[in-house]
Amino acid sequence: MKKTLIISALLVGSISAYSQGTVLFVDRASDVNIHVYAPQGQTATVETTGDANSAVGVTADIYEDTQANGFATTGTLVTGGSTVYTGGAIGNTKAGNATAAGAYHYNVGTDFTVELYGAAGYNTPLASLQPLSQYTSSLTTSGTYGGTFVAVYPSPDAGIPSTTGNQATIALYAWYSLGGLTLAEDQAGSGPWGVSPTDNITALGNLGSPASTPEDMLGLQSFSLEAPTVATPEPSTIALAVMGASALLFRRRK
Repeated sequence: MKKTLIISALLVGSISAYSQGTVLFVDRASDVNIHVYAPQGQTATVETTGDANSAVGVTADIYEDTQANGFATTGTLVTGGSTVYTGGAIGNTKAGNATAAGAYHYNVGTDFTVELYGAAGYNTPLASLQPLSQYTSSLTTSGTYGGTFVAVYPSPDAGIPSTTGNQATIALYAWYSLGGLTLAEDQAGSGPWGVSPTDNITALGNLGSPASTPEDMLGLQSFSLEAPTVATPEPSTIALAVMGASALLFRRRK
């Protein structure tokens, strides 16, 4: 009897684990093509988002039009966009248009990590999205596909938590990770990082019986990274003590 109960509990746990909705974590698909760009010229500390027209060494962006309510429509694809990026696509090595290395090796895609964040439901705020570690990869280094990431097909796929329905909100983070730098460390000023606008996924996979096919990230937009700002150093304890002593002596002399 105990064995039966244990087996039943394991089966329920297994079903629960696979009831999470999944996505197809790919770039350079027939209907999804997004890019991650280096910081933007004179506005390096401000992130730019949106899709751009193709350039030498960069495949054309592809994105899905949206309705006024923010939900993605189906079947309306646009190649290229109007956003202008003055920073090159990360990892673009195309002769004549290669991205400059800079201080953070923007010409080496493997020095940058991308990770998908997600949560159940439509239009979930970015701050409420959670990291989905199985959807983690690096950017490519290529003369044709600069700025895109290496596809990952996790198996088994833990999916997006609590997505028993067919709806989820996602966003893609990217950051400079050479030497093991984390997203949090870059956000604190150690290196460049950025995040795409959020996107609603309308057809999650591995739900129902038979399991549905995962949808790719149709609607996700390209974005640039933010360069770290140089913080003004705070005065040390000794420096503060010296300043205090000087002020005290000045008052006594008066």
